[in-house]
Amino acid sequence: MIKSMTGYGRGKQVGEEYEVSVEIKTVNHRYCDIAVRAPREIMFLEDKIKKTIRQYVARGRVEVFINIAKKEGNRFQVKMDKNLATAYLQAVKELEELAFKQNIGCSFPPLLARFPDIISIDKEEYLTSIWQDLSLALQEALDNLVKSREDEGRELALSMQECLLKADTLVQNIEERTSSVVEEYRKRLQERVAEFLQEQEIEESRLLMEVVIFAEKSDITEELVRFKSHNKAFLMTLQQKEPVGRKMDFIVQEIYREINTIASKANDYEISSRVVEIKSEIEKIREQLQNIE
Repeated sequence: MIKSMTGYGRGKQVGEEYEVSVEIKTVNHRYCDIAVRAPREIMFLEDKIKKTIRQYVARGRVEVFINIAKKEGNRFQVKMDKNLATAYLQAVKELEELAFKQNIGCSFPPLLARFPDIISIDKEEYLTSIWQDLSLALQEALDNLVKSREDEGRELALSMQECLLKADTLVQNIEERTSSVVEEYRKRLQERVAEFLQEQEIEESRLLMEVVIFAEKSDITEELVRFKSHNKAFLMTLQQKEPVGRKMDFIVQEIYREINTIASKANDYEISSRVVEIKSEIEKIREQLQNIE
């Protein structure tokens, strides 16, 4: 069953050390575009989070909101790069000497702590600890997201099937009408020629030739056959499980092309009216396809 690109999912996990909540919102987008909004200390997990999401989302703008509450007593393992600190320390001492000469107060230990990479969280330990709870919350949010996208996709599929059924019925009306269009043209042409010639005899061979030319120009048999074929392909695609939004959009373009050709070739008011109605139904499908994954 097809999926919508619009959806929402939420997950929560209360672990021994952390309470993690994850919210995921998705909307229409040409590609899979993921934005993660999370506490700064876990942004090193961003690629891992995105990789997990891409297993469930093929297309759409994805916004992920992660909140982490640390339980009381939880402590991170902090590590220090002593070699880097020594190098910074030497530089800071030089700054301190310069500050002393300029009569400027300077306390290098607090200043030293501001330099990057000297003091940091042990990411390996943190990864093992936080990812266990985060992955469970993320999985729950993704399960709920997929369900919401499937539910909306099911509604979109039913709506598109209804539009396609109406279009198919109108095409059948056109097909029934085509059998009488040529004959009506022959009668109108014969009446006009007779009115123009009055008492003179009508040349049947010339009249027949004009009718044959009209029939060839207005023949839409091939377009009707292709229209039915595209309709069948569209309905079959609706039943596929993998993302089919782009494929369905291509099929609808082909359907629309056939309808435009029918409109240009059919020299008949009733057929033209049916074509307008069909275009209206196809446009509805086009709009709904913008939200299909």
